[in-house]
Amino acid sequence: NIDKRGGGKLGCNLSSSLEITTLNSTGLVAAWNQRHRDGDAFSVQPGDCLMEVNGKRATECGANEILNQIHESDVLDMRLARNPSPSQVAQPLPATYKVTLDKSGGARLGFGYATGTLEVMVIKSGGLMAAWNQ
Repeated sequence: NIDKRGGGKLGCNLSSSLEITTLNSTGLVAAWNQRHRDGDAFSVQPGDCLMEVNGKRATECGANEILNQIHESDVLDMRLARNPSPSQVAQPLPATYKVTLDKSGGARLGFGYATGTLEVMVIKSGGLMAAWNQ
């Protein structure tokens, strides 16, 4: 959460697509990043995209409503997505998306993830995740 009740400014610039284009060295986001140092998955970085503010999803209500939430709300509960850097993948992909897997029939999910980040590290053949990808 970012608390604006003290009158502080966010200290970042957003594109029309809600991508964070620049971060100032001062402001509420800079203070957040001081508590979540570089390399921490929770630090805000240029290129991050606002997906949700105070329970309002950009995909459902649009960028204007997200900007209204930022301007009108004293406390901001924000969800951001991060695109991987070009060194991580040849073509940047969205960092968040929805996958629905039905394991009611007893099938295994069939993937391994990194502890702490839940990043999918391996997809095992024969599992529901591999079937989803086909």
